[in-house]
Amino acid sequence: MQAELPAGIGLGFRFQHANTILQNKPDTPWFELIADDLLLASGRQRVVDKLREHYPIALHAVGLNIAGPDPLDKDYLAALGAVCKQTGAAWLSDHLCWSAAGQRQHFDLLPFPFTKAMLHYLSPRIDQVQQVLQRPLVLENISYYQRFQQDEMGEWDFTTELMQRTGCQMLLDLNNLWTNATNFELDPAAELAILHNVIKADDIVQIHVAGSKYHVSADETDEGYWVDTHGEQVPAAVSALLRATYEACGDIPTIIERDNNLPEFAELESERQALVDTVNEY
Repeated sequence: MQAELPAGIGLGFRFQHANTILQNKPDTPWFELIADDLLLASGRQRVVDKLREHYPIALHAVGLNIAGPDPLDKDYLAALGAVCKQTGAAWLSDHLCWSAAGQRQHFDLLPFPFTKAMLHYLSPRIDQVQQVLQRPLVLENISYYQRFQQDEMGEWDFTTELMQRTGCQMLLDLNNLWTNATNFELDPAAELAILHNVIKADDIVQIHVAGSKYHVSADETDEGYWVDTHGEQVPAAVSALLRATYEACGDIPTIIERDNNLPEFAELESERQALVDTVNEY
């Protein structure tokens, strides 16, 4: 029997909350798991098996390095493919970025120029991943704090062309969109409208929402900028972008991300319920 697909507004699953979730079985409709948390910890598969008895799941990876200069790590790819099969995940996502070079991890999600050359470079790499996974790869737009003089097109035109060439799909991170637009003094709502004008709703598989934190230098000499921390509640501005996306595309499966300042599960579930209520008000 085919597993139920994710739907509605869910939460990122963190193993600190495993006992609470499995014992209390909250009304959270689905969970997103970090794939890398499962690669080196075989004992966690038992927890995932119990979770799957009650909830649909999807996987989110952080180590693919799809835009990096090194060849793709075949062992890592094989491990991702195995975890997808073991968990019965609805899809696997990673980030449209690079994070390592010369076999050295930078432990960050780093941008690249939006050029035709990068489209040519990325396409066979995405095809390689999809052949291993035997399903479309889902790629997330990242937050970035600089752009490149080499850019030949906008982010959404680049993403659209990449999806058309490869059949990959999109994880739309609305907090990243808001953070980038705000830092570069653009209108987030206008940026979202541009995205919806060029990217088909069916190509957006999942949404992330989260919070950012404003950063200023220690001596307060700069104007400051917003940082995607994954440690704050979802702000009203990002909730508004989520409502606009639902209006344009329908109810796409959505996750609240929280990795830092991780509260008790009950607080996260309360935030989720509040977001559901906020979206449904409109």
